[in-house]
Amino acid sequence: MSSDAYEIVFSFDTTGSMYHCLTEVRGRLRNMIQLLKSKIPGIRIAIFCHGDYCDQKKYGYVTRHVNFTNDADKLCSFVDSVQGTGGHGKAVYELVMREVQEKIIWTDGSHRSLVLIGDTVPREAYDGKNWRNLDWRQETVQLRDMNVKIYAVQCGCCKMGTDEFFHYISSQTFGYHMNLTDFSQVEKLLLSICFREAGLEHVVSGKPIQAIIVNTVSDKNSLTMLPKTTELDLDLEPVGMVCAKCGEGKLSEEFPPTTITDDCEHPANICLRCVVKHVRKHNECPHEECSQAVDDNNEKLLLFEAILDEMFLDYNKVLEENLRAAHPDGDVIYVSTLTGDSEVIPYNASMTISQLKEKVNGKFKIDPKDQTLLYNEKRLKVKKGSGQKYTLSDFSVAKNSTIYVLVPLFRVSEDLDHVVFDLSWGFPDTHPDFLDASCFVFQQSEFTQLIDWNHPTDDFYLKGAIKHTQEITTSGGSTGHQKIDVHLKHLPSSITHIFFTLSSWKSPNLSAFSNPNLKFFDAREINRDLCETMFTHALNSPAVIMCSIVRDGKEWLILEYGPEALVDGNAKQYNPIREKIEELIKESYD
Repeated sequence: MSSDAYEIVFSFDTTGSMYHCLTEVRGRLRNMIQLLKSKIPGIRIAIFCHGDYCDQKKYGYVTRHVNFTNDADKLCSFVDSVQGTGGHGKAVYELVMREVQEKIIWTDGSHRSLVLIGDTVPREAYDGKNWRNLDWRQETVQLRDMNVKIYAVQCGCCKMGTDEFFHYISSQTFGYHMNLTDFSQVEKLLLSICFREAGLEHVVSGKPIQAIIVNTVSDKNSLTMLPKTTELDLDLEPVGMVCAKCGEGKLSEEFPPTTITDDCEHPANICLRCVVKHVRKHNECPHEECSQAVDDNNEKLLLFEAILDEMFLDYNKVLEENLRAAHPDGDVIYVSTLTGDSEVIPYNASMTISQLKEKVNGKFKIDPKDQTLLYNEKRLKVKKGSGQKYTLSDFSVAKNSTIYVLVPLFRVSEDLDHVVFDLSWGFPDTHPDFLDASCFVFQQSEFTQLIDWNHPTDDFYLKGAIKHTQEITTSGGSTGHQKIDVHLKHLPSSITHIFFTLSSWKSPNLSAFSNPNLKFFDAREINRDLCETMFTHALNSPAVIMCSIVRDGKEWLILEYGPEALVDGNAKQYNPIREKIEELIKESYD
């Protein structure tokens, strides 16, 4: 993702009750644009204005827009030309959400946001006036899949159904549901959103490090600044450099110590991965202003590959090699748990998965019904749709390969309500950074709500049953903690899965952090861990799905995950993590 391209669409409802919001912006827009350009050079703004379907005949438009630009004259001229509309109680939010996809030209890799300001509900797909039969729920998901975050700004009093609409579009896109009761505050609100997207909250608040959280409709105030407490100043030292080829920010250690040839006359500003990949494919220097030929046996190329191999050690391969060394004779399968325990089972391609589970039970004393077997990050199912049993050959399990067995970490009894997930890590010695603990809540395989340091709780879907405590530092600031409290008995019965993830805020992977650790305990006995797990298998990944709580009748199961739960993404880009979780849930139902 580009680190400096910020694209934000402001959508204004121009029906009678909302037109005054646009007039408030009209007189202040030029100064707003000038301030934003001075602080965020890469920002581009688009503006949508809309009424309802009935307004085309009387007012000459249903929607109008100006595409992305940072030209203040162009934006001001557009806003000045927009007149108010009438409307019939509803507004075409669903049409705006579709046209933001169709008519707005987004830059590849940009940070994307839609600020949708309104006070009513969209028209449903079955509404006769909604001539395109657009479903606002589907439009929300499509925007999320485009990595567009929605800031849902709900104005005025709560009309029937508005809470559901504004909550849904914000929660599904990892955005924010805001309440604006005073149109005179709209300038401050819009500036806060822009600066927050660019990581410049202090421009508005005057505080060096904080997250701007805007209250939900249930809160009394319209705007609150909530500091992200920490003893570290993340801006004291940069994380590293940005690769000139892939555009990703990386640690300085991930760049070559020199150019690929002695004849290259440019800085070594392309990361090791990109250099090696390009040279292996094209046999030339990857720098766009250089075309020096590079042989496959180039000493520097071999050195760069060796550096990468040492830096990004594949622990799964090491484990497999160690197992083979310990049991060199015969065709076997290596079965390993995430705790490091390993056993050897004779290989037979026609062995059924149910037979394999019985053998695993004999080795580890794990009931087959509690086992989840994984090979090449895929779950080994027991039965086919026809009722026939799967065999090792059905999953192309090779001899002398490793199968992982996952088991529930803990079964939560009915009487246990308040449980705590305590995530801790050692901060990097250099390049200050944070790990982020995030909680993804699902109803079956449907994503419902995110809880993280920037979305610390939710009253609409979760009734406040899950709360994130944000950052806590201990041991003189050398150890970071993020704690998530879960009140299981307060969760709505529709909630079935809660996934806990860990990701780096700035670093390209988790290897910079020492001793990443998860503890799970009863809030009544904070000194007695119910279970604990480490994540050394995830150090080379930018994010890991650590564990989940899954509803099992009246009880809850705590499940851990292995190599199949390593995933791209972080708190700035949640979609890859959400998609992987959906895949894990769907596989569990197969």
